[in-house]
Amino acid sequence: MRTWVTATVLALAVAPAASAAPSIFALSDPSGKLDSPASIAAGPDQTMWIANAGPLHQRGAARYAIGRVDLAGHYRLYRTTGETYGIAVMRDGTVFATEPYASRIARVTPSGRVTEYPTPTFDAGPAAITIGPDGNAWFTETGIGGTAKIGRITPDGRISEFPVPAQPYLSTTVAAGLGTIIPGQDNRLWFTTALGIGSISTNGDVVTFELPEPASPAGLAAAADGTLWVTEGALPRVDRLTPDGRQDPLELPEEVDGVSIVPGPDGAMYFMQSLNHTLWRAGDTLETINLQVVDRVKRKARPKLLSITENGGTPGIAMGPADTLWIAASTTRTGGTKGGVAVVNLGGSCIVPDLAGDTVSQARLDLSNHSCALATAPPATKARVGCQDPPAGTVLDHAAPVSATFGKCR
Repeated sequence: MRTWVTATVLALAVAPAASAAPSIFALSDPSGKLDSPASIAAGPDQTMWIANAGPLHQRGAARYAIGRVDLAGHYRLYRTTGETYGIAVMRDGTVFATEPYASRIARVTPSGRVTEYPTPTFDAGPAAITIGPDGNAWFTETGIGGTAKIGRITPDGRISEFPVPAQPYLSTTVAAGLGTIIPGQDNRLWFTTALGIGSISTNGDVVTFELPEPASPAGLAAAADGTLWVTEGALPRVDRLTPDGRQDPLELPEEVDGVSIVPGPDGAMYFMQSLNHTLWRAGDTLETINLQVVDRVKRKARPKLLSITENGGTPGIAMGPADTLWIAASTTRTGGTKGGVAVVNLGGSCIVPDLAGDTVSQARLDLSNHSCALATAPPATKARVGCQDPPAGTVLDHAAPVSATFGKCR
């Protein structure tokens, strides 16, 4: 194990929540079947793909699926034979998802065909997955007895595994305990361990590094300048590791932790807090985004105050089209908690919602949450939206007007 050169701890000033906070809206599966989202990843065609850590919410025998959703909120499900946890998408649209309990990797081709490949190691427990600089998908494994490996699967389904050694700790060793994995520079990938981070070359050479004690690595992301940001799941600290080997820890306020983290479109880093429906923005200052919104978990439901947290997958958040940040979410509201998908509109564009069947008040709420406006004030009516212009999923300037016809369309 190698140790990074230690640098001075940095504490950014915590600014109050921005007055022009980004809009937030729910975009969960309208059928309610895909209600256990674990992780989420962006596709090349302005769609997002969702791993679902549980059976579909429906009657009958347990069935499983991976979900795909677009900006209009249209879902398509791709059946698997086990629940999925990590998910990643290649440039050509091929999707790979891990099935930890079945110890398989599912592949969905651009044509929609699903194939599942068993790992060479029995009960390997594949978890997080990403696309490497070599065009293959790479994933973490933590098997029975804490055995740790990094797996690689080629586009045609051939799997190789590379062991990660136990980590020295005091006078003994502990299991590597692999977590998140991401692509890095110089044909390497980076991953979290129980005590720090590690890297693997595309040839399979593994190196691990300690982080300052105590450490509880959770999320991992690379900034535009190559600096690695490591959130700590049980500590008020983010470890930053520069390309020249310096540690630059960022102290957080007490009782604040971090889980999934991604670079944003504005050069800042965004990370989720495990509790308290809070998204943090780390730029020149630390800012909070309150992840509470009045919305519907699914269509035809009554709008309620939703408190949004990450649902525990890797990665639990991902950047999507039109400068949006997507969350594989747990939404708490009056009546309980339900899994779903939430979108934080960092870019501020009007992302036209699907208004079909909305009442006047529901249309206004949906448009406001999507940073849009109703084109004209409708007359007093109990009719619902029959058609709209432009269609759902269209991206317009902030507060752009959207026309809605209440009642039958001509």
